[in-house]
Amino acid sequence: MNIVVLTFTHNDNYGASLQCYALTKYLIDRGHTVKQLYVPHLHQRKKNLVERTILRTRSIIGSLLRRTVLRFRKQINPDYVRYSLSKEEKLGKDAYQIEREALFNAFYDNYIPYFTEPCFTEEDISKLGLTADLYIVGSDQVWNPIITKEQKKIFFFSFLPDGVKRISYAACFGGKEEWIVSEKETSEIKHLLEKFNGISVRDDIAKNILHNYFEVESERVLDPSFLLDEDVYAKIAMTSSLEGKGCLFVDKFVINDRWLSGFLDYSKSKGLKLIANGEYIHLKGVDYNPLLSVEGWLKLLKTADFVITDSFHCTVFCIIFKKQFITTPSYQGGEGRMTSFLEELGLMNRYFSSSDDFKNNCNRCEKPIDYDAVYKILENKRLLSKYFLDKFLE
Repeated sequence: MNIVVLTFTHNDNYGASLQCYALTKYLIDRGHTVKQLYVPHLHQRKKNLVERTILRTRSIIGSLLRRTVLRFRKQINPDYVRYSLSKEEKLGKDAYQIEREALFNAFYDNYIPYFTEPCFTEEDISKLGLTADLYIVGSDQVWNPIITKEQKKIFFFSFLPDGVKRISYAACFGGKEEWIVSEKETSEIKHLLEKFNGISVRDDIAKNILHNYFEVESERVLDPSFLLDEDVYAKIAMTSSLEGKGCLFVDKFVINDRWLSGFLDYSKSKGLKLIANGEYIHLKGVDYNPLLSVEGWLKLLKTADFVITDSFHCTVFCIIFKKQFITTPSYQGGEGRMTSFLEELGLMNRYFSSSDDFKNNCNRCEKPIDYDAVYKILENKRLLSKYFLDKFLE
């Protein structure tokens, strides 16, 4: 069967890259031919003079708004205030980004070399002349309009003619149970959803949005990362020379003094060295590795003694590697993706809602996770997830 997959690709995000790899490999291992439809965000397209001027104007306005927000920072929950970049980091940001993207592109070249040319619009896609037996959209936040913006309808297959077989696999709307899109576009997307042969989502938030805003029912499945066995990822991880043994690995986007002080205290109490990863920001007194390949990221997760994260997919891979971990919120109002997933596996005791919650209640981590119980739940859900996919692959 010829299959076209539409998801987020070629971006410097570990989870997005690995979920793309997982679904592709699962399909190829079953004898199918897979092509990834590459739809970058519009901001990645080369800009003309007018577009560059608009972007600069938006940047200036955004800077002014951020300054206004800083004046009222006391009103913001301090747990969600992220460290600012230093002058040196700002100056080196472009060069750093080029190096970082090169690492991710190398992963794609090695493990998922099945991409179309970049397509930004429906017109671009039509020029490809794609023909396939099945189109799959997902996983990740492919249905989050805050991310997809003007391209949102593409991710509901607006470019496909009627009668073409299409499904979603583990699609997600983000961490909030709301849909802030115009009535006209909502109606258009509802019409597109009615053409799907099967709809599956990653969490109850997505199920409820589909039901409440589109009158569409869906099935809940696991993130595609769970479609592959641990040894597949372990083999990739072992290509990296990094080592996390004896370390507490922090993979957290939103980090500040409140969180960091708690993490430092906890790592000392456990006799573990604190190591961290993220974007641009270097933490004083912490071994920090922002230029981390996908393979290196997997290796640190697999070998670290303990992991702290605010990433959905980092949480997923902690469970795949059977690690002791905790999960924290990343952005305010986006916690639903985390809590829905952890509740599903009986792991809500591993979620800490605030830095104070962690400092005051970190003793909840003393009891190791019972992975026999977790995998008893997980294996049943994995079977149901594979069944959803396989019935459309006949």
